[in-house]
Amino acid sequence: MQTLGVKALAIQADSAEASEVVAAVERTVSELGGIDILVNNAGVLAIINLRMLFLIYGYNDVSRQQGNIQHRPLELMSPVVFDILREHS
Repeated sequence: MQTLGVKALAIQADSAEASEVVAAVERTVSELGGIDILVNNAGVLAIINLRMLFLIYGYNDVSRQQGNIQHRPLELMSPVVFDILREHS
């Protein structure tokens, strides 16, 4: 992407950890100058049958983990990014 003149930044972070989310947003703003859009593209790919997951781990544990992957990042990142979007609008 950079050879095409597009700025890009790869960040490794646990999107369910608030401190890592804040650090990722701060690094993005610092290195790229801001944030224009927030896209939530989290998902889960179960390699084994969901019924097997429920039997092994229990419904509550599987549901909680799916929520951590799919919803927690958006819950943590939205307020941080929205503040930045407001500042730059």
